[in-house]
Amino acid sequence: YETVSLPYSVSFMSGLDKFVVEGDALWTSDSRYGAKATAGSKVEKESWLVSPLFDMTSASNPKMSFEHAGKFFGTLADEATLWEREEGGDWQQVTIPKYFTNSDWNYVAVEIDLSSYTGKKVQFGFKYVSTTTAYGTWEIKNLSLTAENATVETAKAANIKELVALETGT
Repeated sequence: YETVSLPYSVSFMSGLDKFVVEGDALWTSDSRYGAKATAGSKVEKESWLVSPLFDMTSASNPKMSFEHAGKFFGTLADEATLWEREEGGDWQQVTIPKYFTNSDWNYVAVEIDLSSYTGKKVQFGFKYVSTTTAYGTWEIKNLSLTAENATVETAKAANIKELVALETGT
């Protein structure tokens, strides 16, 4: 997995960016709905949308925000979940503070305090599960991770040669 610094943002409208699909390949990118997971039928499947490794070693008050919508799930708390793992660690579930209604396609904005991960390198995984009794569709868009001290480095280049020589991320 690639390591990235904050700030980081992705709409998921034109691809999954640095995120990787693990398990059943149920996550896709949709130009209208963002990252989208659905099994298509009532079968037992599990699919993860796993982030790059976020370097929060010097992040101050980091936060994650995203919008999500969904419908047709059996039990949201079991079938549409967010997880984290510290570098080299095991997955631990993260509480999603606000879920969609599961009865319409209205997006709900979510903000999660990540300050407990300051000083660490962390990955996040959106875990989608379908069952033999229900298969929902989960859509996630406009994900961002920010921190109060996260700034973008800037540099000036006098010519194209100097521009090419600049460090990535400037």
